Amino acid sequence: MDRLIIRLAQERDIAALAELYVELHAFHVDHLPDRLRIPNATPDQPDPALEQGIRRILADADSAIFVADIDGRAAGLAEISVREPDTHPLRVTRRYAHLQSLVVSRQFRHLGVGVRLIEAANTGPKSVAPPRSSSTSGSSPRGRCHFMRRLVTER
Repeated sequence: MDRLIIRLAQERDIAALAELYVELHAFHVDHLPDRLRIPNATPDQPDPALEQGIRRILADADSAIFVADIDGRAAGLAEISVREPDTHPLRVTRRYAHLQSLVVSRQFRHLGVGVRLIEAANTGPKSVAPPRSSSTSGSSPRGRCHFMRRLVTER
């Protein structure tokens, strides 16, 4: 790995982000085949709905996508969204960031890219608490994926 930069995603990243989201979905299909499937789509064709969804996330003031950029290539992403639970008289309401999606492209795994993405997400929007570790991304009947288990126990 020559040069890893973690940065906020921009409009110019949409095609690369779409590829990463497709890779993330394929990972989930592999682990949850009884619940998810890959649609009959034409390979190498951009998905306008997916790209529009990414544009909505980028435009949303309460969301962010961090990109792991290695020598100009999008190696991974971490998507967070700011949430604020409904007010309740028995609890203090606070805003927090939810880690919605985390993916590192297969060719860049085991290089520390995922850890760096999570670190960026944790220091992301200064106006909110760090992401909670209640993410369901990567869940399977066996529990959280190995990466998240290892990350949580090493901290």
